[in-house]
Amino acid sequence: MSSDIEITGRVRPKLWTPEDLAEYLGVTVGWVYKHCRKNCLDRVPHIKLGKYLRFDPESSEFQDWLASHYAGPRPAIIAAGLTDDACVSRLRATTVKTGRVN
Repeated sequence: MSSDIEITGRVRPKLWTPEDLAEYLGVTVGWVYKHCRKNCLDRVPHIKLGKYLRFDPESSEFQDWLASHYAGPRPAIIAAGLTDDACVSRLRATTVKTGRVN
């Protein structure tokens, strides 16, 4: 998941496959496909390339979806006295830099 490719002079991480996203979220690949269906109320933002699904972990839509599933404050966030907006901003920045939610 960490390889980068150069596109028009800037480095951009590759798009994730359903397997990459499943590994990142700690869910099954079937869960990922289920949450990409048109009739799913909580669809994972994705890109459809023919029959292939891909995910852009740096897109604001994906980051918003991920932040909306954040389960609550963590001790470090409480100790830092961060607001909800600051938590979401920190979560986005951490996820984009490391590819993981801390």
